[in-house]
Amino acid sequence: MERLIHLQLGSNHIDKLNSIFFEIDSNGQKKLEIGQSFFFHESTKVGISFGIYNGNYIPSMGSFSFSRSPFFELIPFEIGNYVSIGEQVSSFGFEHPMDNLGTSPLFYQENRNLFRRVNLNISKKIINDKNIVISNDVWIGRGALLKRGIKIGNGAVVGAGSVVTKNVPDYAVVGGNPAKIIRYRFNENIIERLKKVKWWNLPLEELSKVDFNWPILKIIETFEESKSFEFKEPLKKTLLTNILEINLD
Repeated sequence: MERLIHLQLGSNHIDKLNSIFFEIDSNGQKKLEIGQSFFFHESTKVGISFGIYNGNYIPSMGSFSFSRSPFFELIPFEIGNYVSIGEQVSSFGFEHPMDNLGTSPLFYQENRNLFRRVNLNISKKIINDKNIVISNDVWIGRGALLKRGIKIGNGAVVGAGSVVTKNVPDYAVVGGNPAKIIRYRFNENIIERLKKVKWWNLPLEELSKVDFNWPILKIIETFEESKSFEFKEPLKKTLLTNILEINLD
């Protein structure tokens, strides 16, 4: 099983996190402090200029993204660039097999202290503990609940309080329990062109060349004409352990 790292910040860690513009307060008033604790998995990769505004778990998160939810469950999340996550967003808890004799973890999980009185032949059934993938330019509203193993596509919007049990297509707006597609943000032609341009790979300096007051078609045409999507240094993630110079040996 992948290691979960508990890091208590030293001055060197703070310098490294400040160098990638990691923030814990959207207004910039709260600052990182020596001795502050953070948790993250050893495979966690991050971009630049991202914010965790609640809790102390750092998921894999791209550039210019933020979360106001703490992710107490410590379930691996893969979050893209320019993602906005509202308050009280969480994942489903660990799943229980409904076609076993019983749904209790007694029948499928080893090493549970409560259940060590008897040596049972437990089920070999694999329980879904996959990560959750949140692509780029995604907005997830307050109180959304996400099933393990799902993928939320680029440009998608998840309405507040939604219970998402299936993959969400690119640019779909979903809501309800269970969440269903309400509409798409744009027509099919625009969506296909946006998926080709992949503007979310661009740093803010490149995006500053367009005016966001323009109609969406004009913005897309500007990207297409300038071939910004062929930018030589697209935004990328780096292992957090490398950034912090943590030796895991």
